[in-house]
Amino acid sequence: MKYKFPSNLSRCADRLYRLRQRRREMQREVNKMKAEETALKNHIINNLSKASGGVVGRQAKVEVVVKAVPEVVDYNVFYDYVINQGHTHLANKLRPSTDAVREQWEHGLEVPGVRRFNITDLSVAKR
Repeated sequence: MKYKFPSNLSRCADRLYRLRQRRREMQREVNKMKAEETALKNHIINNLSKASGGVVGRQAKVEVVVKAVPEVVDYNVFYDYVINQGHTHLANKLRPSTDAVREQWEHGLEVPGVRRFNITDLSVAKR
C-alpha cells in the first residue's frame, strides 16, 4: 500500500499522533462491540434449550455446540512430554514476558536462551 506523507517531519509527527488517537478511539468502540457480542452470546447460550435445534432469525441461525478444547493442568508435565517426546506441534510458540525479562536484566541476571535484541520505536506524546 502506498502512502502520501506530509512534506516535512514535524507534520509527519502531527499526522502520526492524530492517526494513533483515531485508532485508539476506534479500538474503544471495537472493545464495546466485543463486550456486547460476548454478553449476547452468553445470553443465548444460557437461554436456548440445549435440546432444541437452535433458533433462526432473518439473517442467522444459531445453535449451541459443545467442543473439546485443551486445558493444561500441570505445565511441567505437559512441557516435559512435549520436549521429551518431540511433540512440539502440541504447543504454540512460547514467548518470554518482556517486562519480566527486563526486570531480570535490571538485577544483572541473564535468562538462559534469551538474548537482548534492540528494536527502534517512537515515543509519541501530545505537546
